[in-house]
Amino acid sequence: MILWRRQAFGYVTGAGLLFQASMLFVGLLVFFILQPLGANVPFRLEDFVVMLVWGLICFVPFGLFLRGLVAPRD
Repeated sequence: MILWRRQAFGYVTGAGLLFQASMLFVGLLVFFILQPLGANVPFRLEDFVVMLVWGLICFVPFGLFLRGLVAPRD
């Protein structure tokens, strides 16, 4: 609600939540890369691709949000 009203705290909260969700997916992708090295299991490309696609649900809005915050205003 505070983001819709264009209040500063709303922008900070929105950026924080998108960042947190993006880092969750980054952590999962790193886990999928490192798991075969530590647990002697095969690399699961299907799982990696699925998490990458799901992560785009957070990565793209976070990037657009940051671009909107950094863009000069008229």
